[in-house]
Amino acid sequence: MRLASAWPSALRRKGTQQLLIGSLAVLLTHVFALSRPVKAAPPHPPASRVQTSGVSQGTLARGQSVFALLQQAGVSASEVVQLQRDIGSVYDLHHVRAGQPYWVEVDDGRLQRFVYEIDTHHRLEVERRGEAFYGKRVPMAQAYQERVVHGVIRSSLYEALAAQGEVPKIAADLADLLAWEIDFAKEVRAGDAFRILIQEALQDGTGVAYHRILAAEMVIQGRVSRVVYYAPDGAQGAYYNLDGRAVRRQFLRSPLRYTRISSPFSRRRLHPILGHYQPHYGIDYAAPRGTPVHSVADGVVVQAAHKGASGNLVEIRHNHLYTTYYLHLSRFARTARVGSRVSQGQVIGYVGATGLATGPHLCFRLTKNGTYLDPLRHQSLEASPLSPQTLPAFQVHAEQLLAQLDQAEVIPQQAAARLPAPGDQNTGENGT
Repeated sequence: MRLASAWPSALRRKGTQQLLIGSLAVLLTHVFALSRPVKAAPPHPPASRVQTSGVSQGTLARGQSVFALLQQAGVSASEVVQLQRDIGSVYDLHHVRAGQPYWVEVDDGRLQRFVYEIDTHHRLEVERRGEAFYGKRVPMAQAYQERVVHGVIRSSLYEALAAQGEVPKIAADLADLLAWEIDFAKEVRAGDAFRILIQEALQDGTGVAYHRILAAEMVIQGRVSRVVYYAPDGAQGAYYNLDGRAVRRQFLRSPLRYTRISSPFSRRRLHPILGHYQPHYGIDYAAPRGTPVHSVADGVVVQAAHKGASGNLVEIRHNHLYTTYYLHLSRFARTARVGSRVSQGQVIGYVGATGLATGPHLCFRLTKNGTYLDPLRHQSLEASPLSPQTLPAFQVHAEQLLAQLDQAEVIPQQAAARLPAPGDQNTGENGT
């Protein structure tokens, strides 16, 4: 009985001893841990700060916006928004391209200057003036090189140039220059040939962008046409044939001799009869009934008939680009018959008031590729021939340009076979 009763007491004493030993072990473990040197945790890196003053430059990365670029340079978001608003009419900053250089000046988070190269010809310059930004496009000084492009036409001038990797604008420019001599839509045949001296902008010694045609030679069905670019000192450049005649034939300034303009060209004019606003795609010349009306340039009569509100109308096609219209005529001249050729200054009708007209006048209209133009503003129709004093210098210039053409491959045999024999007087060099 005593043994049995002593058993639980012994168990309790043993359990208490184990508990004390376990607690002591835990306590010693903490003491040893605290006695070890503690390694300090590495400090957090300081938060990156955007530099709010200074100058930065570089090139736009792919996908980078001006907003991101300027904020990275230290410009506040509100400043960027204001910048886009202030210069939006000069240049849309959403149109920036990767790889283009830029330059930014910031002072205490405020943008002072921003320069961006739009392309090889222009850059955008922005500066702060008080609390507003002012921007302008500035032409860039360019280095140029000259290069001859030549070949044989198989289907079209455009395709012949595209096959050589040239830009379509070269074909468009040449077709426009020679439009008075060549109808590129109807006259060009397989085997015709071309040589074109072009000027292109240089960047890092490499031609990067076509600029203009300096000289060109085309052989179309055995007919040779040549044109050169010439800019006399202090004058605007233009294109001329070798005899100094302007390539773009000069239109007469007015189809009437004694006139006043009663209604100008307008996109929105109150019609004097209909009473509502509508475009007026011509110039109204007030003149007495019966005043002679002259063709402003050489051409072919396409229409000579009564056309409703236009009254008696004569339409003259001058080449495959330009067409003129003469409205409200009282009657037609005998030579103004469909298909007949008329010369510059030739009478094609007489002022009247046929159709919708409040009184006798001529409505004169001009189109290029079907688009109406203001004849008084279309400067490309006003190139004048060179003066006798300028002609000698021009001829020296033309010879130098044509000499560069001659360094290219000789006109291909299949085209040269069509050329007139030396001394043949039937085909002039300018191919009229």
